[in-house]
Amino acid sequence: MCKTVDDLNKSNKEKEDKIDKLIHKIECLENAVAAKDNKIKQLESSLNQLEQYTRKNNIVVNGLSLKQSPTDYAGAVGNVSTRDFDQRDGPVRHRAGGGEMAKFQFMKDQAKEFFRNTLRVEVNDSDISAVHELRKGPRDKTAPLIIAFTNSAVKQDIMFSKKTLRNQDIYINDQLTATNGALFKQARDLRKQGQLLYVWTRFGKLFVKKTAESQAKEIRSPNDLIIN
Repeated sequence: MCKTVDDLNKSNKEKEDKIDKLIHKIECLENAVAAKDNKIKQLESSLNQLEQYTRKNNIVVNGLSLKQSPTDYAGAVGNVSTRDFDQRDGPVRHRAGGGEMAKFQFMKDQAKEFFRNTLRVEVNDSDISAVHELRKGPRDKTAPLIIAFTNSAVKQDIMFSKKTLRNQDIYINDQLTATNGALFKQARDLRKQGQLLYVWTRFGKLFVKKTAESQAKEIRSPNDLIIN
């Protein structure tokens, strides 16, 4: 009888040891997965910052009506390629055909005229490296335009002067990545709820202020929007 009890105790001890080893192994695996998840988040954040950096001199203009369809300029050489820009992303460089160059110059001239006559900012041909018309969204009256400048000073002048558009249905914003665009929307929603006072972007970076006296805080992740 004693031997049977001893055998049972020994068997239970062996099972408990196996269970402890399995629990330890699971904990090690969970820690390894958590470390990899954290590494992936860091890589995604770095990639997002790099992607946003390539757009630091870009703007998106909503509500600006072109006087004439730019596709009219491409009729002689066929349909105009849309590969210059991904529909919501940055530029992809490739050799442009004559029709595309004519379209680019037409849209550049329209943009310069708008900047000069409406914003009172003089922009030269050499200040604009790319202009692309995006697809209209469900709420867009006109196709949005992406405009890439060759230097930050010109873009800064445009962004400073956009306050003159307050009574018009034309909006100028930084061209944000999908990640930063989602963060910007979350921040604006918090402002509507009264949790934030100011929300703005500057060269692709998102900033918020809870009160007029508080310091500006840069937002890089949803966790940064938790402001006490």
